[in-house]
Amino acid sequence: MANSSHLKKLKEGAKAWNKWRKENKDILPDLSKADLTEINPFIIPEHSDEPLYADLSLFNFSKTNLKKANLTGVKLSGANLSLADLSGANLYEADLRKANLMEANLQKSTLSYVRLDVANLAKANLTKANLSEARLKKANLKNATLVEIEADLVRLIYADLSRANLTKAKMMDANCFGANFKKATLIKVDLLGATLVETNFSGADLRNADLSQTALSKSNFEKANLSNSKFSHAGFNLASLKNVTATNANFFNAYLGKTNMTNGNWEGTNFFAANFSEANLTNCNFSHTNLNRTIFVRTNMSKITIQNASVYGVSVWDIIGKIKNQNDLIITPKELSAITVDELEMAQFIYLLINNTKIRNAIDTITSKAVLILGRFYKERKDVLDALRDELRKRNYVPIVFDFEKPTSRDLTETISTLAQMSRFIIADITDAKSIPQELSHIIPNNPSLPVATIIAKKYAAYSMYEHFERYPWVLPIYKYTSKNQLLKVIKEKVIDPAEQKANELKPN
Repeated sequence: MANSSHLKKLKEGAKAWNKWRKENKDILPDLSKADLTEINPFIIPEHSDEPLYADLSLFNFSKTNLKKANLTGVKLSGANLSLADLSGANLYEADLRKANLMEANLQKSTLSYVRLDVANLAKANLTKANLSEARLKKANLKNATLVEIEADLVRLIYADLSRANLTKAKMMDANCFGANFKKATLIKVDLLGATLVETNFSGADLRNADLSQTALSKSNFEKANLSNSKFSHAGFNLASLKNVTATNANFFNAYLGKTNMTNGNWEGTNFFAANFSEANLTNCNFSHTNLNRTIFVRTNMSKITIQNASVYGVSVWDIIGKIKNQNDLIITPKELSAITVDELEMAQFIYLLINNTKIRNAIDTITSKAVLILGRFYKERKDVLDALRDELRKRNYVPIVFDFEKPTSRDLTETISTLAQMSRFIIADITDAKSIPQELSHIIPNNPSLPVATIIAKKYAAYSMYEHFERYPWVLPIYKYTSKNQLLKVIKEKVIDPAEQKANELKPN
């Protein structure tokens, strides 16, 4: 209960109170359980005789006992409340802007809807306080204790909470835009749905925290501990997650596009349906993670380890860098027997190959019916190649025509070799040959089970180096045709049948 003489002195006004405090420095005022809502009332005479609120801004409450005091709606902006005991006090809708609450005790106090913008709460103790919808823009909460606070919809825009302890704090839908949580303790904190854009969590301890459905664009988690935390449906666009420890965390359906995740330990984390487009994962550990249905588009995966990860439904396109270890990747869903592969980029293809009849049929069709046609594409020669293509289609083949007249690129030879290896046999028209000799020099010696049926217009001679290829058993004798029409009449007898016969001879037992 408040000391009656202290309360009487308070009612004399700020000037008398502050003078008394200055003259009696050894006395610690006791205003516990006092109702201060009518002390020094603020009135606008020309409008009403009713007081709007108590104005205690000019009173010195440093080291004052205000335990369980009623300060509802009281104006304390700029007031000195350093080291004051406000535990259990009711400060609902109070105005504490720019107030000095350094090292104040605010345990179990009611601070909902309070205005604490630019207030100094460094080293203050707010354990189990109610800060729901409180405003703390640019407030100083360095080294403050906010354990188990109730602070849904709290506004901490640009607030400084470095090294603060927020263990088990409940801050759903909080607005922490630009706030600083550097090296703060946020174990088991609930920030579900919070706005955390440009927020600094570097070095923070977020173990078992819930940051699901949060906006985290351009946030900084460098060297933070995210183990066992929840970030499902969180958006991390352009965020920094360098050197984090995040074992057994949950990033279900998180967007991690363009994030920097280098040197992180993510072992055992759930990334189901996460998006890593253009992220930098260099030197990360993704062992035993759930990467089912994840998206990797232009992702930097240099030196990462993803062994024993589950990759069912993964989408991989144009990844950058060389993966360090990608052994034992599980490509089947959880309910089926595990099938593993050792290469991420092959995972989706192998699964489709195993489980999709149409794809298997397509591959069988390519390898048993594809015919690569090589030649030149100026008009006279193109007419012959087009006619060959049409005739092969009629006979249930899949013709693949390669145009050497178009601009070439550095990987032309590799492309031709790949197409050749997919084919049942090759038909090479070496009439007026230019690029074909070079391509055949790569194809023929390296594909001993691939028949090559060579044709040439009768008025032309084979190029000088061609005789070198005639010694290979899989190269058929050159057939010389007089015209397009004549070639089509004998195509089965002179070209297709000999090529098929040779393919059957060369087929491995």
